[in-house]
Amino acid sequence: MIYEAADMRKRKENGRSKTRGKKKSTRIKNRNRFILSILLAGILLTVAGYFVTHMFFGRENSRVIGIDTSLGAPVTPGIDEEKANDKNEGYGKPLSDTIYVYDPEGRKLTVKMDGGAGKGYESTIHLPETVSKAGKGDIKKGKRIYQRVEVEYPDGWKNQMVSSWIMEISGSARTRGYESHKITVTAQNMEDLKLKARAACILDRETGQIYYNVNMDEKRNQASTTKIVTAVTVLEHEDDLSKGVTISKNAADTPYSYLHLAKGDKISYEGLLEMSLLASDNGAAVALAEGVAGSEEGFADMMEDVAKKAGCGVTCFQNPHGLDKRDHYSTAYEVALTLDYAMDNKKFRELVAEKKFHVKSIYVAPLTKKEIKEGYGGQKEGPDGEKLADGEYTGKNTNLLLGKEGVLGGKTGFTGIAGYCYAGAYEYEGREYITVIMGERGEKNRWQDTKKLMRYIRERVAGVMSS
Repeated sequence: MIYEAADMRKRKENGRSKTRGKKKSTRIKNRNRFILSILLAGILLTVAGYFVTHMFFGRENSRVIGIDTSLGAPVTPGIDEEKANDKNEGYGKPLSDTIYVYDPEGRKLTVKMDGGAGKGYESTIHLPETVSKAGKGDIKKGKRIYQRVEVEYPDGWKNQMVSSWIMEISGSARTRGYESHKITVTAQNMEDLKLKARAACILDRETGQIYYNVNMDEKRNQASTTKIVTAVTVLEHEDDLSKGVTISKNAADTPYSYLHLAKGDKISYEGLLEMSLLASDNGAAVALAEGVAGSEEGFADMMEDVAKKAGCGVTCFQNPHGLDKRDHYSTAYEVALTLDYAMDNKKFRELVAEKKFHVKSIYVAPLTKKEIKEGYGGQKEGPDGEKLADGEYTGKNTNLLLGKEGVLGGKTGFTGIAGYCYAGAYEYEGREYITVIMGERGEKNRWQDTKKLMRYIRERVAGVMSS
């Protein structure tokens, strides 16, 4: 009995021990389940937060640089096929633009006309995959690599003179989508005018758009269209145009100075400007340069500063008159920019609108018989054969279009290398344009081609711009 009682106690104790073990094991399992559920919940929240953050809040903006918001290209060559040269091979090529995209990821880029639809008005390309090292033509800014992308426009741009386009880039898991500002495309040369000029252009003074373009970016000698910048440089640096400039031997000896300025005479800045702009007298241009800067060289530097303000990046000057010289050149487009800039100057506008001039020297220098014999005696006869007194100069504007409806003024030019040139300001229906002709082989062609450009403005451009 004693043994049985002891055995019973032992079995009860073992039972209680097992019960306590089971309860403890259950508590541990429950605790582990709780910890595991906490961990799983944390992981799920982290993953969800990552996706929410990156899909909606943390995605980077698409970064694009280099998009040209104003493009233009010729639809037709605009030059006589018989005179076409290798530099005209670019005509007929697709209109394209080079842009730079950060982290392109192989996404889709779409170019489409605003309001246009269908073939020819929308195209899609795949951007390159993102690289870790900048390649040829790429741009590196800090740690970012902007990859070079050539974007070709659909041919629909050729169907209307001015159209608006946009570029769109699709989004991705790490980058938002992108839509560009409106891009204006101008279809130049909607009609082939068959110009005989080696270079030409039409520039809209209000928008800066080019409506006609023949080799307008080709470097060429600009002849006396140089004097546009000569005049503006004087007007920006000399307030009192009544002040006199003494004509130096250097100015009097300048080649192709048809007014035969008398050495030692003193002539006002205004008078010299008239001689330079209207009669295209080279000696007058040199006298202006010496009066303002002391030398032709110093004045040429000032001229280049003015050209830069006008937007030029190619034009170079070596003298104030435009006679052929190495490193003295411009382009049809930049000649247009300089005249556009000059026409903002009220005095310049007045001067180029004058049909003739009559200037009297402030001081008439006495000359020796030898100096008179050598041609330093000044102008003796006017353009109509009238006799002139000493120190008296007169002439007519070389711009034969002046007086025709809409012609505001301009500047002619000619040298053996440059050919016949003309840059003119033309107004039609309240809007102003600049026309430039360079490299003509005859004076008659210069005026005929300019008239063609003015007709193009009236018939092709004006209707579009007023609609």
